[in-house]
Amino acid sequence: MELDPKQMLHDVLVGAVVKNDWPEEVDFVVDYPTDKNAQADLFSNVAMVLSKRVGSAPRAVAEQLL
Repeated sequence: MELDPKQMLHDVLVGAVVKNDWPEEVDFVVDYPTDKNAQADLFSNVAMVLSKRVGSAPRAVAEQLL
């Protein structure tokens, strides 16, 4: 059984959301970059989406997700 990296990252991010007691019903994206010059294998907008819901800066949310 092959593991899907997108699903694995999504599951990790959902776990971090739950751990921080943030709203679980957040609709965020995990996907592959479309830019051929991208420096990443995957990206997510979870910090941007959550920042609006929890009233914190996206960078602060991203740091808490780590």
